[in-house]
Amino acid sequence: MRLKGWFIPADLPDPLDVAAFRDDVHVIATLDGHPRFEAVEAMIRQSGSGSAIVRAIVTLHDQSQIDHTNDANIHAATAAGGRRVVMTDVATSVTCDGGQVRAQLSFEAYTGERIALRFVGLGLASPERGGLTDPGGHAMGSCLPIMWRDRSTIGTEGTQVQVGTELYDVPLVQRIGPGRSLRKAFFAEGHRMAVIRAGRRRIAGSSEAGDPVAQRKVERLVFPSVDGQADLSMEFVEGAFRCHLGQARDLVTGEAWTEAVDATITVGLTPIAPAWAIARPVVAVISRDGSGYEVTTTIG
Repeated sequence: MRLKGWFIPADLPDPLDVAAFRDDVHVIATLDGHPRFEAVEAMIRQSGSGSAIVRAIVTLHDQSQIDHTNDANIHAATAAGGRRVVMTDVATSVTCDGGQVRAQLSFEAYTGERIALRFVGLGLASPERGGLTDPGGHAMGSCLPIMWRDRSTIGTEGTQVQVGTELYDVPLVQRIGPGRSLRKAFFAEGHRMAVIRAGRRRIAGSSEAGDPVAQRKVERLVFPSVDGQADLSMEFVEGAFRCHLGQARDLVTGEAWTEAVDATITVGLTPIAPAWAIARPVVAVISRDGSGYEVTTTIG
């Protein structure tokens, strides 16, 4: 029987694998005509030492992704989550010149080729272009990403991506005047992101193996970010769930449910809004494993 809301073992803190973080800048560009790569993007955060901590991502045409980073902590955490990640040096720069934001990114990809992204914005990043980001089909089946941008702008002429010795334009979105156009590339400031990840993991419980464990009704879960500015919080009320990211509220909403068969508990999140999230329902199967639990999460 399916119940409204979430009911999980009382000694299980939470069943979801979530990473939450905030970056100073996010930049992404789609490539026009590359045989393997669909898009290149990067999240950039200034460290206390003044150097940039970068997570660069290459998205392939099959929507799979490979991460590249210059930070050992990000590399370890990403690898532990089962995602492919490469350690590499990354060069970045962000400037504002003549009312336009410009960003550059350069790193050696997993293929051994050097990727260089050059972004030229239509203007400066503005709150009017902020809001929730639609991830499209990127990493479909492996995660539910929730991304919020405080300020943003779109790319224009001069935005290009070089892979090895080949230079690729960015697809046209719209012509806005003689010699002026919008391109499928975006730049954001104040970028918050939480990712609910698919996969299998073992979680320790506090009960002895074989002991009966009561269930508890989940009312709220919080997944903290490093700086506390991008915590993902989930509220469960009368069979509904709401996801909040930092101060941005109700970003993903939908139905929450539980099914229990023998010693296995299955909990689910069925998004209703926004429209893009409907294709990424979350199902977590919780099985007792000695004194702990094995949780298998699928998305999509």
